[in-house]
Amino acid sequence: MAVVRCSITIEVRGIVTVVGAEIGLLTPPLGISCFVIKATLNDDRVALKDVFLGALPFAFVMLLVLILLICFPALSIGILG
Repeated sequence: MAVVRCSITIEVRGIVTVVGAEIGLLTPPLGISCFVIKATLNDDRVALKDVFLGALPFAFVMLLVLILLICFPALSIGILG
C-alpha cells in the first residue's frame, strides 16, 4: 500500500472546516439558519420546507466550492497571499 503525503496546511484545514460548517447550517437535519429565518418571518404562508428549498441552491454552490477547495488547496491560501 502506497502512502501519499499531502501538504495541507492548518489554514487550508480551517477554511475547509468553516465552509463545511456553513453548509451544515443551511441543510437538514440541523439547518439552524433556516429555522432562524422561519422564526423571524412570522408568516404562516411560508413553510419551513419553502425556506429549506430556497437555501438549497446556495448549499449546492457551497458544496461545489468545498469540493474545489479540497481538490485544489492552493485556492484557499491564494486569498491569504
